[in-house]
Amino acid sequence: MIPFVILVLVFRFINLNDLARAAGACFEWWRLIKRHRMIESGDWEDLDLSGTGKLYCFIPRRTFRSLTRLNLASTQVSNHHFQQMMRPYTSLEILDISNCPALDQISIFQAKESLRDLQRIVISGNTQFTIMAIACLCSCPEIVSIEAHGLKFSAEELLFLSKTFESVGSGNLELETADGYNPLKLATPTDIAELIPSQDKLDDLTLIEKRLENWFVNQSQSSVQFTGNVKKRFDSLPVDTSHVEFGTLSIARGTDGVITGIPLYATASEYDHREFGYAIPRVLLPMALDYHIRSRAVDVNEMAAEELSNLNGDVANKTAATMRIAGGDLTMQQTFTNALGSTTPYTVENVKEAIGTLNDKRKERLLLLLDYIEDQGEYYVRLPNAIEHQSFDWCSIGFLFDFVRLDTTGFSSRV
Repeated sequence: MIPFVILVLVFRFINLNDLARAAGACFEWWRLIKRHRMIESGDWEDLDLSGTGKLYCFIPRRTFRSLTRLNLASTQVSNHHFQQMMRPYTSLEILDISNCPALDQISIFQAKESLRDLQRIVISGNTQFTIMAIACLCSCPEIVSIEAHGLKFSAEELLFLSKTFESVGSGNLELETADGYNPLKLATPTDIAELIPSQDKLDDLTLIEKRLENWFVNQSQSSVQFTGNVKKRFDSLPVDTSHVEFGTLSIARGTDGVITGIPLYATASEYDHREFGYAIPRVLLPMALDYHIRSRAVDVNEMAAEELSNLNGDVANKTAATMRIAGGDLTMQQTFTNALGSTTPYTVENVKEAIGTLNDKRKERLLLLLDYIEDQGEYYVRLPNAIEHQSFDWCSIGFLFDFVRLDTTGFSSRV
């Protein structure tokens, strides 16, 4: 048995980290070190207790106040003792609490105010931690590095960090994870102008675009050329009904630009039966398809040539031709008739110009309808409790398709 007096001399010449480990070796050594106040007299800055179980219990709490670097990796530190170490305000700049299974992320939340000087922290292996612990650490004013190997975060969660914390988005804070995610890469997208997609991908996109363009009708054909099932499908398009429905909405734009109209409601609303998704399949989609098909140059040219003789014929033929060109809506018919004028005989150019004026009227109604839909909140509202979101999501397919169709017909600068 080594005499205590020799141990005292030995202990006085070893560094503070080794002295702390010696204090945890056995009760007699701890009592000897404590009696001679060897640990208490030290002015510690760096303390490594990694892999020492509960040795931290033997270290006086006031010792942690002067530390700038503390390693508690792979210890059994508890939430309670961690809070005691972090109180009151510490000078910690570097902290390693990796692989501490007894430590919950609530301890991070509670200790945050004491970590005002913290610059680097390692929390790897603590799978009990979530993105909220990372977010809490990101808010430390001096933090520059967080190492979180073994913790899984989705791209959406990491993007949340980059958008929420300026230090992450600007690249001043480095978040290191084992799976390779880094919010900095998400916050700073690669310049797509520098990327050259493969020809296979370009061919696939061209095919998708072609199928989308020809979803309803063949774009190389005019409505005059439609036959068989294509003609049946086109004739079944409820364009006339959509214009009637448009009228029932009483949409108007005031001199101040404010949109007014019949309000739309959620499915379960007690006030009215008109749902948020009502205007899309029953009004917007038919009107958008009709405008897209009839405003194409091939359609305008062939429609004018086809109906020229009828427009120059008797009243019955002219009326029938007007309905085939303008549809059953009286406002549209009157728009076309006024544009055509009364000077006969008409030429193909006269008819083409009148059809152009008619298409401008169709476009005007569509723009007014789109502004009305935005004003009603469908552009913004996505919460399940706000509207019957499943039915709206279904209607959104038509809504987005309408945008695609309108974009290909000169709406891109407006919508």
